Amino acid sequence: MTYDTAFRFQQAVDPSALSTLTSAAHGLSAAIEDCRRSGNAAETDPAVLMLARHLGAVATANGRSDAALR
Repeated sequence: MTYDTAFRFQQAVDPSALSTLTSAAHGLSAAIEDCRRSGNAAETDPAVLMLARHLGAVATANGRSDAALR
């Protein structure tokens, strides 16, 4: 099993390639998996936290309110 925490951190610093909900979710999921494999806590990993925030930004970028989605 391989993991690349340095790549995930770089991806988190510049998430411009993760512009869709699917790609942002995949990036976050892969970062969490890398943490699991390397023995780091995903809940406190800077890359995971930045990617989670980016996922939230991508999800809210469509401009639809919570009420409209409900």
